[in-house]
Amino acid sequence: MIRMATLIIALLATATVASAQKGVLEGTWAVEGQTPKNVSYTGKLGIQPINAPLYKLTWGVRYGDEAKNEVFPGTALFNQRTGKMYAAYGIGTLRYGLISYPLTDEGGLEGSATWTSHNGGGAELLGGKLDGDIEGTYEVVGRRSDGDVDQGTSKTYSGTLKIMKLRDYYRLEWYLGDGMPYTGFAYKTDTALIGVWGIGGSYGLEIYTVDEDLQSATSTWTSPSYDMKKGTETIRRR
Repeated sequence: MIRMATLIIALLATATVASAQKGVLEGTWAVEGQTPKNVSYTGKLGIQPINAPLYKLTWGVRYGDEAKNEVFPGTALFNQRTGKMYAAYGIGTLRYGLISYPLTDEGGLEGSATWTSHNGGGAELLGGKLDGDIEGTYEVVGRRSDGDVDQGTSKTYSGTLKIMKLRDYYRLEWYLGDGMPYTGFAYKTDTALIGVWGIGGSYGLEIYTVDEDLQSATSTWTSPSYDMKKGTETIRRR
């Protein structure tokens, strides 16, 4: 098990992104989508910049003919070079987040990660298994945001992370010794393993392709609550 050495915590404390960016996606977007169960929905999406290249998102949507407006909090990572935006969201909870593990030249995990929830950003270091294969069990040590600590969590954590390849995605399971495991899933890009974490199945991930003019985007999305089946969404800047 990784020990909470002073040096490691000091490294984690410097891992947050501090530089602000121009909010190229900032604003309100009209939303049209379809769930994996073929139920259509409409509404709006608010996008606010956090720190480069992160954004805070809030969906307000209505399904079919229902009168009730459902609200989902989210955080996103936008790569303007590729036009891809990875957006994690919570389902009735703020205990979710977006996580990104950089890849080595050999295709394995680099050993560090940054993540964000609706309450702020954190960082994680991996050890015990670092080679060209993503699958396996890692030792982890991490630091949570002040906002997450305010929700009743500890400032730091340690434990193990298990990563398994399933179809076109990876399943993630964190065992941190504080009750139920945190679970999640992620997709491999050219440079990183990017995904979402949470408790139970109350989270999901949208992968947007943003048009060059930054006025519209399309996405596919999925969640454990839909048995990992795919939904679709289109957003247009208002």
